[in-house]
Amino acid sequence: MLDYFRRFASKLAQKAKHPQAFRHISYAAIVGYTVGQAWAELTRTSPTRLLASRHAVADGLTVLDTPYGPLYAPPDLSDDELGYILRESFDDRHWHHYCAHGTVIAPGDVVVDCGASMGCWLLPFRKTIGAVHFFEPQQAFCRCLEKTYRTELDRGKAHIHNHAAGDVNAVGKFVFAKEGDICGKIDFSEPGDVSVRTIDTVLDGQRVDFIKADIEGAEANMLRGAAETIRRWHPKIAITVYHDENDWEALLGFVKSLVPAYRHKLVGIAAWGKPIMLHLWCD
Repeated sequence: MLDYFRRFASKLAQKAKHPQAFRHISYAAIVGYTVGQAWAELTRTSPTRLLASRHAVADGLTVLDTPYGPLYAPPDLSDDELGYILRESFDDRHWHHYCAHGTVIAPGDVVVDCGASMGCWLLPFRKTIGAVHFFEPQQAFCRCLEKTYRTELDRGKAHIHNHAAGDVNAVGKFVFAKEGDICGKIDFSEPGDVSVRTIDTVLDGQRVDFIKADIEGAEANMLRGAAETIRRWHPKIAITVYHDENDWEALLGFVKSLVPAYRHKLVGIAAWGKPIMLHLWCD
């Protein structure tokens, strides 16, 4: 709990130091958010309570019981990492939540999930979405997706693409600490075996209503590789902008250069001084 308040102090300091950069968020919102998240943990109303159900299964994975069905996870994924994923996926007040403001999933939407990991955030919508295309370069997470979304895969409603989403069709090397690392990045400077594909290439003109991406600073690459999809379908877009590589204004500028009608909203503030999410949509 002490870590909550360390980060809280850092966020206040960043807001005070860069008032224009963080004009999208008030001091009151920072206070309210921190208190709310800490209170949810103290009272065990946070989605992290689901970690208590985590157990190993025979195929070498672990599984959690959620209100939306079983969620499979790699055994090497720590409870801390998994707990954060649960909060950002199931708590609609969380700054990292993808369905907010103008980027709410509507019944029948076709969703592209870049950096899908276990597909946790889509579980509440699994019965109402039209289809989902998971872009996930790690085999450990693809195995989890195959188990969690078995019904949707059998019905042709879910599709797993074992690629990273980028702006080239190439092969790179994964740089990560362990199999099932949620912070892995692609390095093109060395030979590797990780497939990178553009959304435009893989989907080849298919309808897309929503693009979500948390891909460790490669969001700009993903958008460039989805330019034709964005021009044609004007999908809702929810992307993380807190990674060092990301400049939210450049990301916004690129999308608006494709479709000027896009509206946007910034959400949150990181302890190191960047917004958390950029939501984009067309009315």
